[in-house]
Amino acid sequence: MKRRIIVFSTTWNDEHVGRVLSGIKQKADETNTDVYIFNNYGGFEGDEKFNECEYNIFDLPQIELFDGVLILSNNAHSLNRLNHIIEKIIKNEIPCISIEQDIEELHFVGTDNYKAMYELVEHLIEKHGCKTLNYIGGPTEHPENKERKRAFIDALTNHGIIPEEKRMKDYYFTYDSGIKAYHYFKESGIEIPDAVVCANDDTALGYADMLTEHGYKVPDDLIITGFDNSSLGREYFPGITSVGRSTIELGQNSLEELLGLIDGKEYPHATYTKHKLCVNGSCGCMSNLDDYAEILRERSHKNRSIMHSRWKVNYFQKNLMICHNMEELKSALYRELFTLKVEDFCILTNENEFAEEDSPSYNLKPNENGYTERMQILFEKTSGDYSPSTYVDTKQIIPYGFGSKSEDPDHNNHVFAIMPMHLNGNTMGYCIFEYDSTVVNNGDMFYYVSVLNSALENIKQNNRIRELNHKLNNMYVRDAMTGIYNRFALKSIGEPLLKENFSNNKKTLFLFADMDCLKKLNDTYGHDAGDMAIKKLSEIINDSRLNDTCFCIRYGGDEFLMMGTCESDKEAELIKEKIENKISDYNKTNQLPATLSASIGYIITDPKNPGYDIDYYISRADEMMYTIKKSRKNVVHKNK
Repeated sequence: MKRRIIVFSTTWNDEHVGRVLSGIKQKADETNTDVYIFNNYGGFEGDEKFNECEYNIFDLPQIELFDGVLILSNNAHSLNRLNHIIEKIIKNEIPCISIEQDIEELHFVGTDNYKAMYELVEHLIEKHGCKTLNYIGGPTEHPENKERKRAFIDALTNHGIIPEEKRMKDYYFTYDSGIKAYHYFKESGIEIPDAVVCANDDTALGYADMLTEHGYKVPDDLIITGFDNSSLGREYFPGITSVGRSTIELGQNSLEELLGLIDGKEYPHATYTKHKLCVNGSCGCMSNLDDYAEILRERSHKNRSIMHSRWKVNYFQKNLMICHNMEELKSALYRELFTLKVEDFCILTNENEFAEEDSPSYNLKPNENGYTERMQILFEKTSGDYSPSTYVDTKQIIPYGFGSKSEDPDHNNHVFAIMPMHLNGNTMGYCIFEYDSTVVNNGDMFYYVSVLNSALENIKQNNRIRELNHKLNNMYVRDAMTGIYNRFALKSIGEPLLKENFSNNKKTLFLFADMDCLKKLNDTYGHDAGDMAIKKLSEIINDSRLNDTCFCIRYGGDEFLMMGTCESDKEAELIKEKIENKISDYNKTNQLPATLSASIGYIITDPKNPGYDIDYYISRADEMMYTIKKSRKNVVHKNK
């Protein structure tokens, strides 16, 4: 039976995380394992609402429905969000491996951060004779930072160097952290020790740029080191001495060990992958100057690739943001995905997200995780089978049949990527696609999804504006007392109907009704009784319409007009008779203190003689009505 594995991951634009995921995919394809990667871009810093909506994706899957879990959450903030999920994993005894962050209750596969950092610091002390060393760390409680900092302190202590608290400062694993650390050390006059040991390469690059800005040279004035052996660190001049991690192997080994745990195999708490001390120019051991021509070629290629990616994102944004409605957006998105060679892509939104105001789904409230009990399939492009349903149970996550097909039963697995969709603190839903490292590892997918979020919000706002305009238009053409149309509707509905009927050689009915003795009714029984009579007569006339083309207007205080397609006097007489019968039935209820009555006249147009306007026919129907009214006695009959 095919295994189903969850991966919780963050920050695909991170070179390290992307390569680990590639290793997981390789092993998944080898073992015919289905993998569901729940990824987010919640960062170490930034807007809390944004981070909250990003981390909501971690709460989407019901982990008890899966065979195992891999946690590739490389920052402390996301790990804090995962704590309650880890508790559920432990409670349900679900096999789980934490990658690169050693969590006591879980199996761990990763780099021996302590050993790797110890070797690096020992190299600085023994090879380069460093006596004063500063340390710039990541978040204080981050497991990797804690191990690297502990190794730094132990290496100094074991070599007879007393660690100084003022020379150690924790920030984040970012370029800006290096800049902040430089100013912090400079305030104490200790910004130029023998070496600055940074918890990762990004931090080292920030500190190195500040040194250059202030006239210092690396490694002549001081040594600087990083961790991760990133491409940016290798391409820097001088290249940053660092620690390399076996990232592809890390992904492969993690999934392989997890599958072993599922099968009942036993493993030690921690399994370490290989690491390597990568000496470079920043410590003075070697220079990357000889390789710089190749570095420049690689950098030029990377810059062209980045520029090409930006153009693609810009085109994607331009073509989606000009869409006015959902159909236009779906067509544009399908074309863009074809251009990007993305075969399988699906958007699922909360059931209430695009619901109309009169829909039962409109007032649905999402669960605590930001998602409704079922999701609407808003868009689906797949090389597999299209879902027969409009909705998906949120527990299911993926629409039935979604994803590429394979005829080989031993190699028909899927590696799905699931990313959150939200804007301005509102969780809209999520998108799904088949994982492809060429599409996601450079971080472009984050920008594509961000554009999608804005485009969907734009469509939603357009829908709201249209709904509001519809309401305003209804208010403009509707009579406040009765709810039927008022005289303004003649322009927007009546004239087009008359014109269309003339064009199609059809007849149009103008039926005019005037309530009898409204003034005497008001004078005798009060205006409340008069209002009651007006409302009831309008209801009766409106309920007596012949077909869907007919509509009713409160033409004046007690005057009503029905207009619609009508083929004969016989049909008109049926409407008139229906109104009179309904009035008679109402009078038998004695709800009104007086007898309700109305004078009714009508005229039917001749399509062969279209030379008259709408006012002419209304006037003629009015004349017909008054002819009938004159024959009635001007008396208000009291109901008995």
